[in-house]
Parts: sequence; C-alpha cells; structure tokens
Amino acid sequence: MSGADLFPTILELLGVPNAPTPGAASFVDAIRAGKADHEVMMRTAIMFGGTVRVDAGGDVLLRQVVVHDGYRRGRIKITRTRSWPQFQADVASDVQTILATEAAAQYTREQLRWIDVERFPDEPDTRQSSDFSDPDARAVLDAFRQRVPHARGAAHRTPANFGHSRNIRRALESLGYIEHAGEPAFPEPGSPPPPP
Repeated sequence: MSGADLFPTILELLGVPNAPTPGAASFVDAIRAGKADHEVMMRTAIMFGGTVRVDAGGDVLLRQVVVHDGYRRGRIKITRTRSWPQFQADVASDVQTILATEAAAQYTREQLRWIDVERFPDEPDTRQSSDFSDPDARAVLDAFRQRVPHARGAAHRTPANFGHSRNIRRALESLGYIEHAGEPAFPEPGSPPPPP
C-alpha cells in the first residue's frame, strides 16, 4: 500500500465511481478481509541542524540526516535506519577532510532488522532480529532490496523567500527545507541510502 492507494480507497468507500489509476489501487477488500495482500513501503527522512566544535577552528554548522525505511510484505516487517552528518560546503579544506571521513563512516552504518508482526503485533524490541537466516525474512529482504531503487525519487527543493527573518531562513536552509539563496549551504549526498 502507498499514499497513492488512499484516494481510490476513499472513493470506493464513499461509493464514488473511479477510473483505474496506474500505480494506485483500492485496499477496501484488504480492510474488509482484515488482511492486506499489498506490500507496504515507507521512508521518513529527518534533518536537524546544529554545530560541532572543531579543535582546528571554531564551530562548524552541521545538518544531521536520519533516514528510517520500512517494508512489510505479509507477516514480515523490515526496518532500516541510517544516520550521518552533513557539513557546510564552505568549511576549510583541512577541516573538510576530517569531517568528510567521519561523515562517510557514519553513512555506511545501518541498523537492519525484521519482525513477524502476526506473532508479535506489539513489535517489542526484544523480538526484532538482525539475523535474516529465516527463509521468509530473507525473501522479504530480497523483495525490499528490489523495490528500493524503484521507489527512490529525488525531492527538488527550490529557493523560496517566504518573508521570514534571516535567522528563520537560515534555520530552514540548515534543515534542508529550502535551498540557500546562492549555492546550497550543505552539499547534498550523492544519493539516498543504498538498498539494504
């Protein structure tokens, strides 16, 4: 299921005729049966700003990026979390080298886990597993890996002047909500996290 499935579902529940839409399907039958035949995929990206003190210089503005992915097919749900910092583009080159090394190391780390949500509907942390030797969990992980490249889409942020004061605009820029008036204050990562 995806956000695109909500519209045809609501129309069907209201009894309003709806022409088929590519990439969207009502899930009313799944609701009525109490079981979903669809796969569910989600991504949440959170960015927050801050500073880091560098021994070689003063404070450096940073943006911490946290990406949570989820994928469910049948009774198996997989979650993945990655987190890495991004630093201002105009940092001195000697400091940039140190910061880029740390950012690259953090970018490669991920937490990948699965749970059987029919057996454990409350999804307790103690029942999450990072061992994918279970054949069902492995099959869902393989499906997740195939779906991630197709689901990725780059959101394009355009510079905007919302009439905010300079400090509010800088905060919005540091969080990635709007682009820096000139060049981006933070270099965008080459790509979203790779498939799990």
